[in-house]
Amino acid sequence: MRVLPSLTRLKNLLWIGVSLLCFSACNRTTTCIEPQTVVMRGGFYHSDTAGKPVDTLLQNANVVFGGDTLFFVNIKKSHTFSLTLSPLQDSVRLFFQSDSSDLSPELIDTIFLKYTRELSFISTACGFKTFYNLNAINSTTHIIDSIWIAQANVNSTLSTEHVKIRIRN
Repeated sequence: MRVLPSLTRLKNLLWIGVSLLCFSACNRTTTCIEPQTVVMRGGFYHSDTAGKPVDTLLQNANVVFGGDTLFFVNIKKSHTFSLTLSPLQDSVRLFFQSDSSDLSPELIDTIFLKYTRELSFISTACGFKTFYNLNAINSTTHIIDSIWIAQANVNSTLSTEHVKIRIRN
C-alpha cells in the first residue's frame, strides 16, 4: 500500500517537471539579430572620353522621396547612395538635386521607380521583411543623362548596386 502513494507523487513531480520544461521552451524573449530592412543602392557615373561609365563623386547632392511622409538623403563626397523602398506601395518618386546649394529647377531631376514587393518570413522573433523586384525606372534629364536598372532583385545582399545614374558631363 505504501508503494501506490509514492508512484502517484513521482508521477505528479514528473508531470510538473515536463510542464515547466514546455513553458520555458515557449519563451518570447528571443532576440532578432537579422536586419529586417532591405536597402536599394545606386551609383553615380559620368562618361569618359570613350563613352564608358566611370564613377563620379558628388560633393553635396540631395535625394528626397516618399509619399505622405518625405525622406531626405544628403550625399556628401560620395559616388553611391542607398534608400529604403516602401513596403506598402509599388512605386516611388525621387527628386534628385545634384548640388544642394543651388535650388534652380534646371538642376533638379525627378526619378520614377516601379517595383513589385515580396514578403519574406524571417523567424518568429524577427517577423517579416520585404524584398523588391525593380521593374522600370525613368527620369527627367536636367542633370541626369541616363538611368538604368543594373540589378533588379533588391534583397539582403549588401554588395549589389541596383540603379546606375549617369550624370551629364
